[in-house]
Amino acid sequence: MKRRHSLKLISALPLIAALPSIALGEAKKDASKGKAGAMLDENDTLAKAMQYKADASKASAMRANKKAFCYNCSKYNVCMAGDATCKPLDKAALAKAEAASCQIFKGKLVAKNGWCLSWQPIG
Repeated sequence: MKRRHSLKLISALPLIAALPSIALGEAKKDASKGKAGAMLDENDTLAKAMQYKADASKASAMRANKKAFCYNCSKYNVCMAGDATCKPLDKAALAKAEAASCQIFKGKLVAKNGWCLSWQPIG
C-alpha cells in the first residue's frame, strides 16, 4: 500500500511544481494590464486589523472626522516602492474611478468612499 501511495505522489509532482509558475503568470498578466488587483475584502486579515470599511459611513467611532475618505487620504492612489503590480491612476482616470490602489493594502484596490485607521489627510 505504501508503494502505491508513493507512486501516486510522484506522479503528481510535475503538477505541483507547475502551480507557482501558473500563479505568477496570472499576476504578470494583471500587471501588464495596469491592474493593481482585486478589490480589498473587508474580511481580509489586514483589512480587519486596519478596521477598513468600503463605505466610510459604516466605519467605527474611530472615524471622528466625517470628511475622512480613502479618496482624500495621502496613501490613496500611491504605490509602495518595488510594487510592480501597482500603477497609480492619472487625474482623469482617478476622477472617474470608484477604487484605486493604497500603500497600506499592497496589490488590492480600495473603494474611494472607504476608510481605515491609517487615514491621513492629503498635504
